[in-house]
Order: sequence, then C-alpha cells, then structure tokens
Amino acid sequence: MITMRNICDIIRINIQNFKKLYYIYKAHGFKYVLHKSRAFYIKNKGYQRWYLQIHLPKPDELAHQRGVVFDYMPLISIVVPTYNTPKQYLIEMLDSVINQTYSNWELCIADGASTNNDTLRILEEYASRHKNIKIIYLQENYHISGNTNMALTLATGDYVAFFDHDDLLAPNCLFEYVKAINESINNKPSLLYCNEDTISHDGKVYYGAFLKGEFSIYSLRSNNYITHFLMIRADILKQAGEFDSKCDGAQDYDMTLRVIDIDDNVCYVNKVLYHWRVHENSSAFGSVAKPYTHAAGKYALTKHLQRNNILANVEDGLSDNTYKIKYTLLNNPLISIIIPNKDAQSDLKKCIESIYQKSTYSNFEVLIVENNSTTQEIFDYYHELETKYPNLRILKYPDSGFNYSKINNYAVPHANGEHILLLNNDTEVITPNWLEELLMYSQFSDVGCVGALLYYPDDTIQHAGIIFGGAQVPQNHGCRQSRYSGLYNKVKQFHVVTGACLMIKKSAYFKVGGLTEGLAVAFNDVDFCLKIEQAGYANIFNPFCELYHYESKTRGYEDIPEKQIRFKKEVDLFCSIWGSYRSDKYYPSIR
Repeated sequence: MITMRNICDIIRINIQNFKKLYYIYKAHGFKYVLHKSRAFYIKNKGYQRWYLQIHLPKPDELAHQRGVVFDYMPLISIVVPTYNTPKQYLIEMLDSVINQTYSNWELCIADGASTNNDTLRILEEYASRHKNIKIIYLQENYHISGNTNMALTLATGDYVAFFDHDDLLAPNCLFEYVKAINESINNKPSLLYCNEDTISHDGKVYYGAFLKGEFSIYSLRSNNYITHFLMIRADILKQAGEFDSKCDGAQDYDMTLRVIDIDDNVCYVNKVLYHWRVHENSSAFGSVAKPYTHAAGKYALTKHLQRNNILANVEDGLSDNTYKIKYTLLNNPLISIIIPNKDAQSDLKKCIESIYQKSTYSNFEVLIVENNSTTQEIFDYYHELETKYPNLRILKYPDSGFNYSKINNYAVPHANGEHILLLNNDTEVITPNWLEELLMYSQFSDVGCVGALLYYPDDTIQHAGIIFGGAQVPQNHGCRQSRYSGLYNKVKQFHVVTGACLMIKKSAYFKVGGLTEGLAVAFNDVDFCLKIEQAGYANIFNPFCELYHYESKTRGYEDIPEKQIRFKKEVDLFCSIWGSYRSDKYYPSIR
C-alpha cells in the first residue's frame, strides 16, 4: 500500500524537481500531484527490483570477478576527503571500497580536522585493519578542494578516482572500470565515468538511475553530466594540476574539463556503479542544499572556454547547475532558408511572416521551392513575397509528385548561403534570435546538423531530438514549462535531429551527397543525420531555438495501398542501409 508518508518521502528526496511539481500543480491541481507522486513511487520501486535482482551481479559472479587477472592490473587510488562524516555513512562508504571485487586499490583519505569523535575513531579502526587504507589528519579544514589536494599527496596509483565520503560504490565498480581500460580501443583512457543512481539516506531505497551516454564536449558544456565515478589516469592528472578552491562545489566539473583539454580519450562504462546518497546536506539534494555549486560550475566552464580560445559568454541555464553558452559568431555568413511548398498559402504565410518579423539575424535569404501547386491563390502570394522581400526567391521544382529529399537536393545548389537551413512550411518562429542560436553551433568545423525544439500549437513538445534505436521523444510528452524541469533544457549531442528545422553547412551537405532520394517521405532526416555523423560531424540539439510546428498530431496511418507500398519501400531501404546500426550511444539502455 502506498501511503501519504511514501508520497511525502518521494517529494522530499526530489526537492530539486520542485519547479516541475509546481508547474504540474498549477496546471492540474494537488490531486494530480499526488497521482504523479504515486506513479513515481511505483516506477522507482520497480527500478530497485531491477537493480538488485538483474543489474547487480549475483554472488557467484562477484566471486568469479575476484579471481580474474587482467593483462593490465593498474593500482587504483581512491581519493576521499572526510569531515565529520556521520557514523553510518562513513562505515558504509568504507565497506563499499573494501568489498570491491577488484583488489588492487588503495584508499587515500584526508580528514579535514573533524571534531566528531565517531568519525576519527572509525577512520583509525579501519586504517589499523587494512594496510591499503591511508589517512592524513589535517590540522584545519581546507574544504573540498583543499582536502582533496591533501588526499592526493597519498596517492601512488596508475589511476586516481574521486569518491564522496557519504556515497557508495557497487561491489563490481573497480572491476568494470579495469575491464573497460583493458578492452578500450584507445589504450589507457585518460578519464572514465559510469552511470549512477540515487540512494536514500538510510541506504534502503535505490531510485533515479542516471544514464549518461558517451562523451560529448557539447553536452558537457551544458552541465556536468559526468560527475561520478570520476577516474583519471595519474599522469594526465599530474598535468592538470591541483583542484582549484575557487571551484568548490563544482571542483569535479572543473577537473573534468581540465583533463579533457589535455587528452579527450574518454571511456564511458555503461553500468550503474555509483550510488549517490540523498540527505539534507548532499549535492544530490539539489542546489537547495549547496546553492554555490551553480556559480562554481559557471566559473569552471568560463575558464575552460578561455583555455581553448573560444569566444563566448557563459549564461545561466534554465535550471540549477545547467548553463547556456552564447558563442560569439565569428563572421556574418549568409544563411539560405529552404522551404518546400505546395499550395498551403495559410501555413506558408504564417511561416514567412514569423521569419521576417521576428528574426534578429538579417543576413539570410529565403528559397521557396514551389512543388506543383494548383491554386492561383498561392501564385499570387508568391508574387507578393518576391515584390516585398528582395532576398526571397521562388524556385520551381521541375518534377512531379512529392519527394522531400529530391526537392531539397534540387534547391541546395541554387542557394548562395554558406549555411543551409531546411525548414518546413508549417513552422512558426518563436525565439527572435533563432538563426543565431543555430549558427553559433553550425559555425564549428566539427558540427554537422543543428536542430531546434519544436512545439505543437498547444505548447506540447513535438521534437526535442530523436533517440536512435528507440523512440523519438514521445508526442505530448512535456510542454514549454517542462523545459525548466531539466527534460529539454540543455544543449545535447544526438545521433539525429529533426529535419523540420535543421541547419547545416552547405559544404557538409554536399560532402555526404545530400538527402537520400530513395527516402521520399519517411526517415530522410534520420538517414541524413546518420550520414553526417558517419562523416565525422557532431549533431546538436539546441533547445534555445524554439518554433511551433503545425503538423497535425493525428496525421493518421499509411492507410491507402499507394502510401503503404511507398512506406514499405522506404522502410526496406532504410533498414538495408542502417539495419545493423542499433546502438544509441548518447541515450543508451542499461545492461
């Protein structure tokens, strides 16, 4: 039975989602909040069963791991600063290290002048029983960075890992890291991290798994998604230097960025191996507990950009500990906005008016690709547009029928711009600086497709990046207000972004041969983004570029024979090209 106490516990330990709960309350009332909290409780009870019964190795497997000998058996130095750590938290933290199935480790602890006798007594007891536990007792508390730097003086390992004094490691954590190091195609990664979840203050409830995905510098610049369990190769760490006390609260973010600036050979271990404990003073409790962490992260990110000579300003994101980077546009390139259209005068008018009335970036041209319209109304409107806007042209598509890929491939060679923006005719601009938001990423040489956040007319989210090998972000999932809850509020790297609003350098478009013309209606944007990624570019979703997309929510099924035949052909073609491409490394499933 789920009681009010259960619900209150869930709300309490998720205080970082207060804004989300507030918006739900405003929209639906308190009864609905209780319903959602109940659903959250049930969901995470299921997660706990999954973690303990399926994901966590069984005792016989853990026993097998203890006997495994790898080709490379690095010494792992686990660094922990302590200060008045509550007795039970400290014992459980220490035991989680001692119980690791990989045994070549040392635990390096710097105690920041604790005044709690239990803390000091427990540290002494464990050090006396375990020779690989090293402790330095400081005469004063130098806080998180200073205490960590002192603990580092004890470290002699090939790799150094950073562990909070009140959290827990899964028993197979070090084993999985060393296994990943040995299997890495890039020998001896400079930095490793894993998935994590949250554990209740009493250590009884696991919930909120955080699946991080492969490394992306563009995602990392939005927030520190790497966090725990951060492990760094010792020689790289030595080059990076000591932790900076100015970054206290985000010192791990600062160190991660500094290491990546030296060597971005990063390894992601796709397993839940770290348990972040929630209590009133922990970072897991949100910035309500440690509000200074946001400012510290902003400072660390600013330093990273300066080190890389990237002209940009770091602004506050839409939620705590997230950031919005305003990259300086290095020049003023021409953007060619390509809009296919057949009749649809009303939709097109709304789209065009929003472009010209709202856009703050002026160096663009609009190419409307006329695709066999039949009404005089639309041709009269074309004439009106060409008369009114000197930077707008009408291109007559020479073939019959609708083939999205062919239409755009026909138009791009006629475009004068350095950057191409593929845009549906049933869109409407919301953010005035939408072109700047897309261009600030498209200008980077390693970026391919840049996509936007699209809404239906009722403000529910239609497109927020596409998860490959799974489902697109579900229709009706969230609304404009839900951006503040953390669901869609960060720049992220995806395999695929939607072609309804997609910017790309013209050179990259031509490099991959444009859109695949055998995909007339379905999957052409997915195929295109994957081709772009395969060519070495990163595809970026930018939620700060917002548009309405008036595409119907109830478009219907491929319910006539002609459509069904066409759709099947496109499915077969897509699968023949990408059928073996099943993994979404940025939005992984957990094994």
